[in-house]
Amino acid sequence: GKPSWTGLRVLERFRDVALVEATPLTGRINQVRVHLELCGHPVVGDKTYGLPARLLRLMIADAGGHEVLSHLGLARHALHHAAVKFPHPRSGSVLSCRSELPADILSFLAERR
Repeated sequence: GKPSWTGLRVLERFRDVALVEATPLTGRINQVRVHLELCGHPVVGDKTYGLPARLLRLMIADAGGHEVLSHLGLARHALHHAAVKFPHPRSGSVLSCRSELPADILSFLAERR
C-alpha cells in the first residue's frame, strides 16, 4: 500500500461511540475507514472494516442479519462529508460547500446520550 495520513479530532463523546472529525491529508480509497479501524474505532455501520470475522461470515452467508445489524448500529456507514473546498474549474476561485449531519445519524447519536 501507499502511505496515507488522516487527521482525527473527537468532537463529542457519547455512551458507546464518538463523533469524530476526520480530515484526509492524502486521497486513498477507504482511507478514513481503514485508519479508524486500525485505531480500534471502526465507523458505525461499516460492514467491511467494522465487523468481527464471525459476523462478517454470517453477513456473507446472508444469515444472522439481525445480529449483524445490531452490532453495526446502523444499516449504512455513519460517514458524512460535512465540508469540501475546491477550486472552480474555470475561475480558479475557491468554492466551499457544507452539509449538516443527516437525520439518521443525528437520531443514532441522540439515542446514545
